[in-house]
Amino acid sequence: MEQYTVKGREVFSARGKLVATITDDGGIVMAPGMAGAHKRGVEEFLAQGAAKEPPPPMPEIEEAEVAPESEKTPEQSGEEPAPVETAGYIVSTIPEDRLPPFSKELGVNTPGFAEFVEKNRLSAEQVAALVKRLATR
Repeated sequence: MEQYTVKGREVFSARGKLVATITDDGGIVMAPGMAGAHKRGVEEFLAQGAAKEPPPPMPEIEEAEVAPESEKTPEQSGEEPAPVETAGYIVSTIPEDRLPPFSKELGVNTPGFAEFVEKNRLSAEQVAALVKRLATR
């Protein structure tokens, strides 16, 4: 069985990949592309007591506390840069045979496309990256 770790509200695989997020009510939201390989393992891991108590609430940050991204650099903050997991990267990891139907003429109105987006809980950035990927093939 795969080993997982919980950091705050996020569940990571043994390789350090984000595989799921724990919701306020203790539910599990799988990261895009991770449900097939990890859903059962994460559920079993969490059922064994890794998350007996609900995850800590997300801290509320006022706008004044957040510096603009253009002003933040890893060198200035003394932190290591986070792993790159952009919407484009995540969408590029979807296998060809798992991509939704897509017609260049109908775009996001292609039958089955909206269901794929909803089922996989894609963000607006991920949908844009997916459309770009599908439109260029």
